[in-house]
Amino acid sequence: MIKANTLSTLYLIIISIALCLPASVFATEMSVAQKQPTKDDIAYLKQDAPVFEITIPELRAKFNQQNPLLSLNEYKIITNHDIAIPLVRAATRITPYLYSSAILERGSEKIKSLQLTLIHSPDSPELEKINREITTQYIITLIAQFDSSITQEQIQEALNLFAFKNQNSDYISHDVGAIRYIIAHEDNQLTTFAIEPIKLSLNSKIVSAIP
Repeated sequence: MIKANTLSTLYLIIISIALCLPASVFATEMSVAQKQPTKDDIAYLKQDAPVFEITIPELRAKFNQQNPLLSLNEYKIITNHDIAIPLVRAATRITPYLYSSAILERGSEKIKSLQLTLIHSPDSPELEKINREITTQYIITLIAQFDSSITQEQIQEALNLFAFKNQNSDYISHDVGAIRYIIAHEDNQLTTFAIEPIKLSLNSKIVSAIP
C-alpha cells in the first residue's frame, strides 16, 4: 500500500515532471487511436465487461480515510429507466472545474470505469495550472487506490498520458498490468481521464506492477 506521506512526496516530484516535460516525449509510449471509439468499441458497454471488485461507497470510504487533504463527495446516480442496459452511471463534483463519474455494473454496482473530467480554463493560464495540479493529485491517488502495488514509474506512465496531446487524435489509451488508462479530449474544453479493468485471457501479456 502506498502511504500518505509517500504519496505527498510523489505529488511534488511527479506533478513537476508531468507539467514541464514536452508532449513529444510521450508520443511513442501510448496507443493513439485515429478517431473516437464507436459504441461497439467501448469495453464497459459490453455484457461481459470486467469490473473492479469494489463499489463506489467502498472506494470513497477508503479514499477519504487515506487522503485527508483530498476528498470524494457522494456520487449521485444518474437515472436511467432502461433496465436492459447492464450498467448504472453516477457522478460527483470535486471542484467547479473537476468532476468524477463512474460506470457501475447494474445489480452489484461494482465499478466498470472511473473517470475524472477537467473543464479547461484557456482564458486563465494560472487557473488552468492550478486545476491541472489538482487533477494530477487525484489521478495519482486514484491510481494507487486501484493498484496498491503500482510503482512510481508506472504512476508516471499514467501521468504522461494525461499530459500527452496528439493533434491527430482525441483518444489515447495505455495498459499497465490489468488496468487500462484512457484519455479523451473534447476540443480544448474538456479532458477526461479514465481507469478501467482489462479483460484478461490466458495468453495475455501482463507487465506486473510488482517489482
